[in-house]
Amino acid sequence: MCGRFTLKTPAKQFATLFEGLKFRDVQPRYNICPTQPVLGIRQKANKTGLESSNFRWGLIPSWAKQSIIGAKMINARYETIAEKPAFRSAFKLGATGRGRCLLVADGFYEWQRLGGNKQPFYISQKNKKPFAIAGLWESWTDPNGQLGTVESCTIVTQPASVFMQPLHDRMPVILSADAALDWLATNFDSEGLIDWLAVVNCSIDLQAWPVSTKVNKPTNDSADLVKPVEEQGSLGLLF
Repeated sequence: MCGRFTLKTPAKQFATLFEGLKFRDVQPRYNICPTQPVLGIRQKANKTGLESSNFRWGLIPSWAKQSIIGAKMINARYETIAEKPAFRSAFKLGATGRGRCLLVADGFYEWQRLGGNKQPFYISQKNKKPFAIAGLWESWTDPNGQLGTVESCTIVTQPASVFMQPLHDRMPVILSADAALDWLATNFDSEGLIDWLAVVNCSIDLQAWPVSTKVNKPTNDSADLVKPVEEQGSLGLLF
């Protein structure tokens, strides 16, 4: 799964992934957690181009009675998004108030079990560039009227690559700029999605290193969270 990620790259740099879109600079974020706002990209309602939007991380299906269900919907397995009730409507193209989206990131965290402990690792592209993660979004209106309308999202995941397998059996679907546009506009069936992912994954070259367990606490959000533990006086291995 993917439970934490980062977006610390200045807006003018990650804007190059999305031609014609402008983003305002925001505070660097080193520990983006479920239920927090995340930066997303989606097609405009009239399909004339792309727009940026802030989503709440953790998809709340339109039929949900309470927003708390979103805490269990932070990830969506790509193998079942075409059939699972919580995600299938957003996966289909042309729906209103829901759809596919991209989440902007420049790294994410995963935890490796070592004996009775879990060691957090930070993963990013070797070229250190930001990237797009495949996602789904949904608009939900609180039936009790307290939260109004909430636009939420989930990260689409896939089986771990050979590189990621020592850390976890799942990983987010990371997309190049061209593949990101395909994700937003291509009408896949389940078999076509599997074939497409097999092709787009070939261009992703990742690196990872162990980081401090301070990332475990959602309120911690500082640059030292992504530093290798060696720089903080502990022993760890980079790979």
